[in-house]
Amino acid sequence: MPPRRIKTAARNSRYACVGNATAGPHIVAGVMSVTTTVMYKCDPVHLCIRDAAVVEVLENLAFLANASNLVTYLMGFMHYSPAQSATTVTNFMGTAFLLALLGGFLSDAFFTTYTIYIVSAFIEFVGLVILTVQARTRSLMPPACAGAAAAPCEPVSGAKKAMLFAGLYVTALGVGGIKGSLPSHGAEQFDERAPRGRTARSTFFNYYVFCLSCGALIAVTFAVWVEDNKGWQWGFGISTIAILLSIPVFAAGSGMYRNKVPTGSPLTVIAKVLVAAALAGRGRGTAAAPRARATAPSSTARPAPRGAPTT
Repeated sequence: MPPRRIKTAARNSRYACVGNATAGPHIVAGVMSVTTTVMYKCDPVHLCIRDAAVVEVLENLAFLANASNLVTYLMGFMHYSPAQSATTVTNFMGTAFLLALLGGFLSDAFFTTYTIYIVSAFIEFVGLVILTVQARTRSLMPPACAGAAAAPCEPVSGAKKAMLFAGLYVTALGVGGIKGSLPSHGAEQFDERAPRGRTARSTFFNYYVFCLSCGALIAVTFAVWVEDNKGWQWGFGISTIAILLSIPVFAAGSGMYRNKVPTGSPLTVIAKVLVAAALAGRGRGTAAAPRARATAPSSTARPAPRGAPTT
């Protein structure tokens, strides 16, 4: 009997992935049985290396093209002092990397890494659009410096400052979600129980770090040159286009990815236990109070019966 190709959804307790299964006869001790071997459509070696090569280059290019040269933009166009510019950039980058903890937590406990990446990439795209529009529109920036050297430049303020910080921190939120979900998404594509899967996962992370460095190289050379020589609207525009292109590239493998099923957060379980214990202790204390009042001896002395001898 020739083997049959069966379209199946291969699922176990942790992962969900669409795959093809090959079913064929197998004879053991004179008894014919049918064995099924699942072959995932998501070939981890080629698919994940492709994603690492394209998505990570674009994502890191979009982030570092701005972060590496943002002090210059804040000093030259927003009229911040060097100390204010450095503080703003430090806060921006620190927030982005701190939010990676939130992205990893959400992708592991409540959503899939696939969902978090798509949502985070769109959020970062929105933040970069805000920055691009502000850099391109002169009326959304502070007035130009006066010609007199003694007159200080007026820094950005009011609604223009709110727009600047909205763009920066919406971008940081998206960057954090991507940093916390993309490496985990790649690792999920490999079967850690098989030697081939462990080897392929090591290969994937080698390429991931290499592509991360390639994105950083393009960002601090080409993108920074564009920002300094052609204008910041073009620099922000490059970052915006890069993160926008990463979304369809990543989504192209939607039908082939192997996604870990969220199992809930251990922190949520611990919080529920603590809340239940606190409520139970409060309930026991409330119920014990009436019993204590009922069994307590009366503080007032009873009158002596008539005819009883007195001392």
